[in-house]
Amino acid sequence: MPSPRKTGPKKAAHRPYKPIDWKLVDKYLKAGCNGIQIAAKFNMHCDTFYQRVEIEKKVGFTEYSSSKKSDGEADLLLQQFEDALGIAENKGNTQLLLRLGEERLGQGKKSDQSSPDEGRIAIILLQKIDRLESRLQSLGLSESALENKQSLLDQGQPGQQNQVQTELGTATALGRSSPMQDNPESSSAGNNDVFVPDFTR
Repeated sequence: MPSPRKTGPKKAAHRPYKPIDWKLVDKYLKAGCNGIQIAAKFNMHCDTFYQRVEIEKKVGFTEYSSSKKSDGEADLLLQQFEDALGIAENKGNTQLLLRLGEERLGQGKKSDQSSPDEGRIAIILLQKIDRLESRLQSLGLSESALENKQSLLDQGQPGQQNQVQTELGTATALGRSSPMQDNPESSSAGNNDVFVPDFTR
């Protein structure tokens, strides 16, 4: 008597992988295409394409694409070099080579952005200037006196620049140690004599 057949869950049939032309993928990556663009060329989802890269190339897509992109930039530099020396077997388009050099290699671009350190230094200096102006105004200095001081510094007249800087240092010292702050009794007694440097001399 035949034994009863065992019944159990059927295994799902494995869908065959879509073929991928990896030489074509490499060309797209060298040209600067991203994974989404390349996956669309093979009519597959980008996540599926990334998984295929990991399975067949044994590396992640980021590492694989970076390597091929660097290959493309090296080819671009070589073509520029051979065209410049007139030894290129296949002469490239000069205008397109220049444009690709700007976009891919950053050639001909000037950096007009200040470094983060320079930005922080500028902020610190502005804060110090604000505190100093507030201290000078608390000592009774008017805005006109500050403007006269700046005018003297800008003109750079002999002797006057050093005088302004000396008086500015004196005013700063007074701000740190004011007689009214050090001796409260003199304030209550009505002693309001405070040295005010004259920047108009």
